[in-house]
Amino acid sequence: MSETKIVEMNDIKEVTPKKYKAIIHNDDTTSFDFVIFILSEVYRKSMDEALVLTMQTHKEGQSIVTYGLKNYLETLSDRSMALAKQYGYDEFTITNELD
Repeated sequence: MSETKIVEMNDIKEVTPKKYKAIIHNDDTTSFDFVIFILSEVYRKSMDEALVLTMQTHKEGQSIVTYGLKNYLETLSDRSMALAKQYGYDEFTITNELD
């Protein structure tokens, strides 16, 4: 016969998932139009936000696109990188780093 174990609320630990950030990196070959396309279509940024992030990336070398859970950001960056490859932007890079 199986025994039922009662768990006290004090015994349960709350786990906070680690937060990651998606960072887009500047390169010499990817067009502004393509970067804006990725930011608006994949990352769901408004055109104004996409333009600001694109200019920031161009001037500073990189910019933080968004924050989120690792799996979610990996899905977005994988889609972005696949589109970049499809359109011939081999130097296009978005990385996901622990915040």
